[in-house]
Amino acid sequence: MKQKKKTASMLVALAVAATMAGYSDTVYNAVNNLDWNDATEWGGSAPTAGNDYVVNTGAYPSMRIGASGASSTFGGDNLILTGGSDSLIKANGGTTSTVTGNLTFDGATLRNGPNTAGDNTLAATQFIIGAGGGTLTSSRTMGIWTLDGTLTGSGDLGLSIYNPSGGDGVVISITGISGYTGAITVTSDVDLEFGTDYTFTGGLDITDASSQLVVNNGQTLTFAEGTLVDSVNGTVAAGSYSGAALDGLGSDYINNGGTVVVIPEPGTLGLVGMMGGCLLLIRRFIVM
Repeated sequence: MKQKKKTASMLVALAVAATMAGYSDTVYNAVNNLDWNDATEWGGSAPTAGNDYVVNTGAYPSMRIGASGASSTFGGDNLILTGGSDSLIKANGGTTSTVTGNLTFDGATLRNGPNTAGDNTLAATQFIIGAGGGTLTSSRTMGIWTLDGTLTGSGDLGLSIYNPSGGDGVVISITGISGYTGAITVTSDVDLEFGTDYTFTGGLDITDASSQLVVNNGQTLTFAEGTLVDSVNGTVAAGSYSGAALDGLGSDYINNGGTVVVIPEPGTLGLVGMMGGCLLLIRRFIVM
């Protein structure tokens, strides 16, 4: 019995040690306006694996991503932008900035403003939108800003251009989305596209007439009735829109061969069912 107790104690100790080995410390930014891998930004030690890093100061720019203009990978595990912080991507067109873990927004803004124009990519395992929400805003110098990862979380997300006068618009392309329940608002000449089918629960607002939802070939984007709002129709009525019907919704949609579905509210479906039942009873009565 003593040997069994000793063995059990050793197993517990090993389990605790394994848990502690995987534990992530949290490090907060100490200054502003330095590269995300600069030791001074984080109080003297460059980001390393095994730690999570939090930017929670509001001065712009709170942190620079790819300050040299080149592609770079963040040294820590996860990056959390919060506390009204306002960070800036400087990685130029044709580059990728990568967080190997998750990138969380919770009451923060991230600007995409490289010095050299072109398409660029921000990659993470997940883009988590916390309860405080997040804002992604791009310079007009960019073409396609790709968010390569899975959008998730419960907070609201705003997408915009921060120098809205003159020039072309920007495409913000989100490659994945899963379990996201917040609302998305698109303004200031932004075209929004997704790399997968999705059923939205929080809704999409594209009431800014200069912005558009891109519906790609074979794709189905589904919304609950009352949650899809645009500048032409206001609240889009329940129905399935593809081909000419999608074109008929107006200029807030780019029809690349996909489908937008707006599902009626349960109460509406119930009312239709009751009306159908009443008509059937009337028909039977007439026949009798």
